[in-house]
Amino acid sequence: MTIVFLLYLTAPFALLGLLYLLGIRSRRLSLVIPAGFYLLPVVMVAGLYLFRAPIQQGKVLADLGPMLNLVFPARDLYLPLATVELEDGQKEYTLHFSHKYVGMHAVEIASPGRGSMQSEAQDLKVSWKVFDGDHQLLEAGPAKGSRFWGKDDHGNHFLWYRVPRDLPAGKQLTARVIISGDLSGYLEKRPSATLSVTKLSDE
Repeated sequence: MTIVFLLYLTAPFALLGLLYLLGIRSRRLSLVIPAGFYLLPVVMVAGLYLFRAPIQQGKVLADLGPMLNLVFPARDLYLPLATVELEDGQKEYTLHFSHKYVGMHAVEIASPGRGSMQSEAQDLKVSWKVFDGDHQLLEAGPAKGSRFWGKDDHGNHFLWYRVPRDLPAGKQLTARVIISGDLSGYLEKRPSATLSVTKLSDE
């Protein structure tokens, strides 16, 4: 990293030296080239900030969206895209949602509060099929979850995927989710649990 930084600092002067050897000598160039070279990152960062919303939403330069999600997180970045309350005896659910931001997402089973270190969802598995109208876009699972503790809730994340690599941004989608395992036992301990599609961190 240090070498790259030093190369960046010396690059405009190396260019001026080359121009000098070629017989091109100008005081204006000796000022404009270093100034332009060093101001370029500032202009680029300012441009990314000004156009961060369409980039984060995948409308342009979608590959830069995850990085901007980390640097300039939107206020609604981590709000669930769709949520239903889990019910005892019901293992199949339908969710309607649209991805607002690019990057990592997952299916989530969560309960309010901080929770204990023990995961009651360790025996649960989740599978799903995602549709754009009648066209199936994605099928995954059944898969076990990974434990998480949030500020206001806790639970498990299942079926991680990336937008727009795996599913598109900005389209209204329908997901059919099936939960297998001892859901009744889980709901006995977590009666207010919900099933959601949510945005995860892009770290």
